[in-house]
Amino acid sequence: MRQVGILAGAGLYALDHHLDRISEDHERARSLAAGADEVDGFRADVPDTNIVMIHVERDDLEAEEVSRRLAERDVWILAVEPGRLRAVTHLDVDDAGIERAVKALRLMAS
Repeated sequence: MRQVGILAGAGLYALDHHLDRISEDHERARSLAAGADEVDGFRADVPDTNIVMIHVERDDLEAEEVSRRLAERDVWILAVEPGRLRAVTHLDVDDAGIERAVKALRLMAS
């Protein structure tokens, strides 16, 4: 763990400079989860933080394919299991990004 100081430095920087806006990330995570939950074939857990877990409940899709197809639309959501995706909201994710992600999921469902 030679790089632990670099990771700790990033965490300290975030605490010093971005703590006031963490509530924005949490609100965007809730918006993403609500939007994904409205799309047929997807179910999102209600997030407690800025991490959103989305379940793929379609027999014809696996999370890896969903992740790949979303990336083609500049939506970066990680497949963590065959039927589960993980999305994280952060400083670089704005309201337009949330809308783009939900729209991309809707296009997949149609």
